[in-house]
Amino acid sequence: MARHTAPRCPPPSCRSRGAGGVATALLVALAVPFSAPAAGRDEPEPPTATATADPAVLCAVSYGGTVRTIAVAPDTDPYTAEAVGIDERFRFKAVVRGRAPRIETVKVYVYLETPRQPVLLHEARYLPPFSRAPLPGGFTGEHTVIAPPLERQLHYACRLP
Repeated sequence: MARHTAPRCPPPSCRSRGAGGVATALLVALAVPFSAPAAGRDEPEPPTATATADPAVLCAVSYGGTVRTIAVAPDTDPYTAEAVGIDERFRFKAVVRGRAPRIETVKVYVYLETPRQPVLLHEARYLPPFSRAPLPGGFTGEHTVIAPPLERQLHYACRLP
């Protein structure tokens, strides 16, 4: 069962909660543009939904203490958009219709990986106008998706570049 949460409180009040570390990690991922690892380091680059120099949307996805930045380019066919695997537990897919500055809609899907097939846990649709204000959680707010039976949690927030 998916749970939708509204944008969370400002960082000073979040520090008193137990989940403040995740909220802080998402805020940092949204505030700092993704950059490749320094030369000579063997760290893998986080997966991206598309390899584009000009993404329409950037999503910070957190699971298991790791935050990934997924760059999403506009797509004319939402059925061919690729879902990004998250630690073999979830799949995250964002679909952007239209091109900046006239983005028509942004849809976000989160699936649970199961032995038989992916199961849709969460679907959200966002319509313009999209906020460019430097808010925690970008224009989507911060979402938490909880997957049964072990209550695994995936967190995401998307913003315009």
